[in-house]
Amino acid sequence: EEAVRTLIAWAGDNPEREGLIDTPKRVVNAYQEFFAGYEEDPEEVLGRTFEDVEGY
Repeated sequence: EEAVRTLIAWAGDNPEREGLIDTPKRVVNAYQEFFAGYEEDPEEVLGRTFEDVEGY
């Protein structure tokens, strides 16, 4: 979160202003979601077929 605050300040804005206070936390949460797949087993995910997944 501190790195995001630094980037905001480097861009010339105040990371402590009302509209940006929660931004570092939102950015961290977004990156956790973006890269969540790295924690999954690719064989498990890619090994499924359409017959294995209901609704298709």
